[in-house]
Amino acid sequence: MLRVKNLSFQYGKREILKGINLELEKGQLLSVVGPNGVGKTTLLKCVLHILQPTEGDVTVEGKDTARISSRERAKHLAYVPQAYPFKFPMSVFDTVLLGRIPHINWNPDPNDIRKVLAVLETMGLESVSLHDFDQLSGGQKQKVILARALVQETDYLLLDEPTNNLDLKHQLEVMELLRLKARENRIGIMVAIHDLNLACQFSDMVVMMKGGEVLCSGEPCKVMTCENIRFIYGVEVRSVTTNGNRYFVPAKAL
Repeated sequence: MLRVKNLSFQYGKREILKGINLELEKGQLLSVVGPNGVGKTTLLKCVLHILQPTEGDVTVEGKDTARISSRERAKHLAYVPQAYPFKFPMSVFDTVLLGRIPHINWNPDPNDIRKVLAVLETMGLESVSLHDFDQLSGGQKQKVILARALVQETDYLLLDEPTNNLDLKHQLEVMELLRLKARENRIGIMVAIHDLNLACQFSDMVVMMKGGEVLCSGEPCKVMTCENIRFIYGVEVRSVTTNGNRYFVPAKAL
C-alpha cells in the first residue's frame, strides 16, 4: 500500500498542503480533483520526493520513501508529469527505454527490449517508434511519456493530467488503459485530473481537495455530489446518468 500520513508542504511561509492523509492500494485507480492551485501537482511531487514535505510521511509497502535511495524509489514509483521538455532529441523507442533504467545494471538486455516493444504496441506507437520524440504531436508525446512510465513496471504510478493535449477519443483510450493496467497488473495508480466526468467514470476512489486540504475521499458515487462540487468549484451542476455512467453538466457559476 502507498500511504500518505499528515503530509504538509510550504513555499516559504505559504502553506500549500495541510495535513493530507490518503491511501492507495494496488489494483486501484485513485483520482485527485480540485480547482487550479489547490495543490494537486504539489501533492504528487511530495509523494515522489521531487519536493520535500514540510511535515508528514510517505510509505510504500511499509518503507519510508524518504529513507530509501532514488533508484530504489524508482522501482516502486513512476511519474508522468503534466509538462515535458520542448526538445527531447531521442527516438520514441529510446525515450520509452529510459523507463527501464531502474532495472538495468549496465546495458539493456533482450528482456528490456521485449518489454519496450510490448508497451509500444499496447499504446499504438509502433508506427512512430523510430521517429524523434520532439517531432511528435502533443498527444503523441503524452502517450510516449505514459509508455515510458508503464515500462518502468513499478508498484505505483502517479500521473499529472494524463489526458492533457489529448482529443476526446484518446482521453477515453488512456483512461481505459490506466484502469485496465491497474486491475490486470495490480498497479496502484494516482491521477491528478481536472475532468470530473473522467474521474467519476474511471476511478475506484476519488480525493476532493479544497484550499490545500482533503475535503472528502471515497468511492466516486459517494463523494462526487452536486453539493460537494458546488462547494469546491463554486459552480452549480446537475447530475445526469447515461448507460449506467454518471456525468456532471455545468449549469452556472456562482
